[in-house]
Amino acid sequence: MEKLGKNPSIWNVSRLEQLFRRTGLFFWGLRGTATNDVINGFADHWRGSAARGSKIMAVGSVERPNINGFDDFEWLRDLRTFGGNQARSKARSLIKIWLRQNERWALKSWQPDTMGKRLASLIFCYDWYGRSADEGFQHQISATVRLQARCLAIDWKRLRDCDARVEALSGLIIAEAALGSNSDDLNNLMEFLVQLVDSMLHEDGGHKSRMPNTHMQVLRNLIEIRNIGPSKKLAQLAWLDKTIARMGSICRMWRHADGQ
Repeated sequence: MEKLGKNPSIWNVSRLEQLFRRTGLFFWGLRGTATNDVINGFADHWRGSAARGSKIMAVGSVERPNINGFDDFEWLRDLRTFGGNQARSKARSLIKIWLRQNERWALKSWQPDTMGKRLASLIFCYDWYGRSADEGFQHQISATVRLQARCLAIDWKRLRDCDARVEALSGLIIAEAALGSNSDDLNNLMEFLVQLVDSMLHEDGGHKSRMPNTHMQVLRNLIEIRNIGPSKKLAQLAWLDKTIARMGSICRMWRHADGQ
């Protein structure tokens, strides 16, 4: 059995519950009513690395690539940046491999903050890898997004670390928007996010940790949610704009002379 370890972002889940979650009964409860709906994709403004994409393309067609962060699916952007129909086919193949290998719940790959990143990546890259795919694959993506979102809705509050909670909750909000949830449900989730983010920022908009990487990740989460906001009529758009502007002003202080 996997151990919880000392990572402060790891969540509270008992050993007995870990055993239960590896049973079919747990997933049966998450699946709920079957639906043939296909998820909505959203515009994605992040670029990946063509160099990393090239390395992924070199991996065998039935192999799981030996890369850090495979479970969070951010490698989808690397393949998209590499470009071409072969990269698109590779992305679909790797998604199917992950789904086969994770048919049962696992502590590491189903950790809520990791799941939040994975759902966001699946949704924001969907128009590239999924829109032109066959109907069966599209429904498979919709089904796994729906199932993982239901699991994430149960688990995000169990994370011990506030930054990890923001990651998980952001992924849940994005997933619910992609699945067509109504504005009221999304605004209820946003209220939790507003409280979390406000509690971790200084008045100047800087993250209380004063760690650039942590600050940038929270800012990225907010920008992604802002991308879905207009179509979902979020009540917190003004808060998002204000918070993104405050956090962005801090980022400008870190800019080098060459613009990096």
